[in-house]
Amino acid sequence: SIEIDDSFRLSVGDNLDQVYVPVVATTNNDESFLVQATDYNLDWDGKTGVVTEGTYTCNVSLKEYPNIKTSKTFTVVKEEIYIQSESASITGDTSKVKSANGTEWVNGNITNTTVTVIGGMDNSTTKYNGTTSLTHTYNSASTGSAKLYIRCSNANETSKVAPYSAPSYELNQVVKIQVNGKDVTFKAIIPAVSHKTEADCDWWTFTELEIGDVQLQKGENKITIIGDRNSTLKNCWNEIPVPKFDYVKLVK
Repeated sequence: SIEIDDSFRLSVGDNLDQVYVPVVATTNNDESFLVQATDYNLDWDGKTGVVTEGTYTCNVSLKEYPNIKTSKTFTVVKEEIYIQSESASITGDTSKVKSANGTEWVNGNITNTTVTVIGGMDNSTTKYNGTTSLTHTYNSASTGSAKLYIRCSNANETSKVAPYSAPSYELNQVVKIQVNGKDVTFKAIIPAVSHKTEADCDWWTFTELEIGDVQLQKGENKITIIGDRNSTLKNCWNEIPVPKFDYVKLVK
C-alpha cells in the first residue's frame, strides 16, 4: 500500500506543477520506505498552477503497479501573522515613543478590552531631531508575496476640550512604510472619530488598515513605520498626528 506522508502540507502560493509530495510505501512485511518521485503518477483532480484558498485532492498511483494508489484531500486557508508593535524596535525620543496600555473604544463606546500599543510617535516625529520609527521583524520560511495590514488609532484631534473630534485622514500623510528597506506605496484612510465628552475615544479607537501587497524574502524581514517629519498635517496640539500602533499583520 502507499500513502501520502503526514508531514506534507499544502499552502497558499505553492505551485501544483512543482510541489514535491512525499509518498510512503508499506510492504506485506510492514516495512516502509519513501517512494521516489519518478516512480509514481500524481494529479490534483485536473487542477494546476498556483494554490489559493480552497480544497485540493491529491491522487497518487505507482507507475509499475497502477492499482496501488491513494488520495488525500487538503483544505488550504490563508496564513495570518500578527506582529505586535510593542515587540518592535524603536528609534526616536524613547522617553515619548513607548508601550502604553489603555481601554479600547468601539463605535463610540468604551469596552472591557485592554490593549497594549506603541504611542508617542506624534510627539517624537514633530520634535525629535532625527528619525522616529518602529521596526517589526518577521522570519519567513520562503520568499513570496503577502498582504500587509496595520492596526492604528486616530491622532488627528481638532479640539483640546469637549466635544472632541478627530477627522479622517490618510495614514500616508504622516508616515512612510518600508519593507526590507524599500518604500511601500500605499493609501490608507484612518476613519473619523468623535465623542461629546471623552477624549480617550479618539486616542483608543483602532482600525485595521489594508496597506497592500509586499514582497517577503526568505529569512528575516523588516517592516518599518517611519514618522514623516516633513508632513504639514497638524492636530490641535500642533503635532504631526502619527497614531498609536497596535500591530502589523501579514496575510500569506
